[in-house]
Amino acid sequence: MHHRRNQDEHPVSPRCDVESGFPRRRLHDALHRRASRPDRRSRRVDGTSGAASPAGARSCASRRDCRSDSRHHVVQPRFGRGLTVSLLRPLAEQLLAALQVPTGATVCELICDAGHLSRELARVIGPGGTLILTETDPELLDACAAQTNGLCTVLTRAIDGGTLDVDGESCDRVASLATLGGTDATSLLREARRVLRPGGTAACIVWDAGALPPHEVALSIALHEEAGLESRFLHGLLAPVRAPEWFSETELRDVARFDGFSQLWLAMIDERPLASELRSLSQERRDAVRRRCEALLAGHAAADGTMRIPVAARLLVSAGA
Repeated sequence: MHHRRNQDEHPVSPRCDVESGFPRRRLHDALHRRASRPDRRSRRVDGTSGAASPAGARSCASRRDCRSDSRHHVVQPRFGRGLTVSLLRPLAEQLLAALQVPTGATVCELICDAGHLSRELARVIGPGGTLILTETDPELLDACAAQTNGLCTVLTRAIDGGTLDVDGESCDRVASLATLGGTDATSLLREARRVLRPGGTAACIVWDAGALPPHEVALSIALHEEAGLESRFLHGLLAPVRAPEWFSETELRDVARFDGFSQLWLAMIDERPLASELRSLSQERRDAVRRRCEALLAGHAAADGTMRIPVAARLLVSAGA
């Protein structure tokens, strides 16, 4: 598969996850030191208790926190509009190219989140096909289904983050767009192969653990240094994904563009569950976090004030057994 190239692209150092030169040990401290918290339990659509949520998964309690942070009680996805447009859309194009979804296919999406990939899949599948949406958050699942209904047959499955309530050898394609962090990703990838029909294809995009997105790394460091906050949300989102041996891996590179740091900050904070995590901070602390984050990302600011963030990801592909 050809890597996406751009004249503005510059390499991401394997030893430093922000080009300003932050060592991986420091990133490890910022991302992976977690305060001890009691395990929370996820619920299914019917409201019953499910299995314990994987580290970083969005639990019922965290969903209530997200809803209370909005006057309109709108649940916040992992990737809001800003990050979807600038970060995920180019990756989705490469994912769809790898999948080669036929019209009328049955496709299962692992962790649909805000539904960007879902809508693209539904359009390709068409009225004669079926899209099976899976999510750990029932409210995101319902919202995603509402966006895709009418484009194809849509089935929804609320899952525990490690297993799929989908029949074996029932899907032509399985896909996921950077949403496996915070789940039992290895188990879900095994499940992806189980539900594939012979000749089917599973394709998932995950972050490159050796070169995590610089904006997320900078935010994690700023939160730790200026507010003493270890973000459970970011810890889950950026958790490394270990693929089973039958998945091939292809490196993907791209550049995410934002009109300026203010737009990037809005996309990182206000459009995601981080808004609820930062609610307890004073305005002074929040301003300090923002200033530190902006300083860490100064090397990605162009002369015209726009932000150009290099992104490294892995495309995992497997054929049905």
